[in-house]
Amino acid sequence: MEAGSKPRVGISACLAGRNVRYDGANKYDESLISALEKVAEPVLFCPEMEIGLGAPRDPLRLYGDPQNPRALSIGTGGADVTDKLEAAGGDFVRKSGICGFIGKGRSPSCGHKSAEVYDNEGGLTSQAGSGVFVNSISRTAPDMPVEEAESLCGKTAFDRFMERVVEYSSLHGERGAGA
Repeated sequence: MEAGSKPRVGISACLAGRNVRYDGANKYDESLISALEKVAEPVLFCPEMEIGLGAPRDPLRLYGDPQNPRALSIGTGGADVTDKLEAAGGDFVRKSGICGFIGKGRSPSCGHKSAEVYDNEGGLTSQAGSGVFVNSISRTAPDMPVEEAESLCGKTAFDRFMERVVEYSSLHGERGAGA
């Protein structure tokens, strides 16, 4: 990484105050965004908007294997958007040059080990699944740091995450895995 340059870190756009959630709202995290902007170049991204779902929209729910769930709309029609979210994750890593990603906890797209997963009858089977988009990021760049905003609340946790981002950047170049 060049002196003075900042690593690029992907972050769920709702955490930066963008009204992109299923309910048309956001989950603005001022302290996280402020801390991130000091040490990295935030790259805002909402996978559900990217695949054309719009906001507001019917919420998504994860079904099946907690390690590799399917994402289905729980509104009318129950559209399966898994393949689109997976493609968006891989494309984002390859094109954005990110060296880390911060997702919104419990999200069926961006949650990391906190998303609810249901069986085909609608029964909750896990509260430790990862969202389809985040799973795709992790498959595309297995050693890239990925965390949830909720796990970065303290300065120590945030600093450790950023140390991992800088290390990843030094191993993969200034533009990350997608360069």
